[in-house]
Amino acid sequence: MIGYYLFHFLLFGVALFSMYSVIRLFIMLLLLHRYDELQKKAVYESFALSFLIILLLHFVQLNINLFDIDWPLLITTGNRLGIAGGNVPKPHFDSFFFDSFVLAVVYLIKKRRYGV
Repeated sequence: MIGYYLFHFLLFGVALFSMYSVIRLFIMLLLLHRYDELQKKAVYESFALSFLIILLLHFVQLNINLFDIDWPLLITTGNRLGIAGGNVPKPHFDSFFFDSFVLAVVYLIKKRRYGV
């Protein structure tokens, strides 16, 4: 029972971080014309790399569904009862929040790599 609450607390934290990061990224995209070339490169590479990671993850989940592997999918679309995470029929993490989280983490890594 504690693991269930810990899992949902973790999902809530990731959802908050991803929403904050996505808002910051979209504000940054609005101000992109003011950035120098290195900052623009970090932004563009972040979007490209996060797209590849998300595409790979969704490809793995597609294969799990196609081959009827009995493995519960952690990342699915949301439902009415829970936006960030829900338990109908089993616990999951909303795909929008996960995609935002991947984008934010990749951008943080690129920023640190380029020293921006």
